[in-house]
Amino acid sequence: MKKLSIISVFVCCLAALCLTSCNNDDSPRGLTPEEVKTAFLTVKGSYDGDLIYEKKAEGTAKPGKPTLDTLKISWQIDTDSTMLIKSFPSKLLATYITDKNLSATLAEQPNSDIKCYIGFYSMSPVAFIINPVAPAFNVNYGGKDHKVQVAFNVNSAYSFGAYNSTKKLLQMQIVEAAIYIDGKYEKAMLDTAVPFVLSAKR
Repeated sequence: MKKLSIISVFVCCLAALCLTSCNNDDSPRGLTPEEVKTAFLTVKGSYDGDLIYEKKAEGTAKPGKPTLDTLKISWQIDTDSTMLIKSFPSKLLATYITDKNLSATLAEQPNSDIKCYIGFYSMSPVAFIINPVAPAFNVNYGGKDHKVQVAFNVNSAYSFGAYNSTKKLLQMQIVEAAIYIDGKYEKAMLDTAVPFVLSAKR
């Protein structure tokens, strides 16, 4: 799968900062339960922020600089292991699907909440990995009923959140990575990974 360029410089910087923080230790180690609790309490709560995404280029013109767009979105971190992204736009999940009929059908579905499992791995800055649960849609296209799941990268360095305590800013990225139809991975349905950035101040 061709990987879409990461859409925001700050995400790369945050990733480098988090990895540097982890690699500075003489020997890698996980956070203690007390550190996990402290990290969780730092970011616990409800957020109203921006969903930043790269608009799909139309036509046959040579691609230029990525065009970014923004929507309002909210999410909630209630435990040290789970997060809920609320009402994620189905239209965005459908944008890069190569089958036009499926893309159009999925774009008309109601927005869905995305449950994510999270795991804290850094204290300075507070950072956590994000493993979204694939939202599922029961749709009819091609004259048949199908269960379509939109899967995201999991256990990936590109799927994470980090909190900037100076700016009181939480920024996260998740990456749409695969389409499953009736439980079967359909490689041809998505030919590029699709990153989404979520950003909000406390």
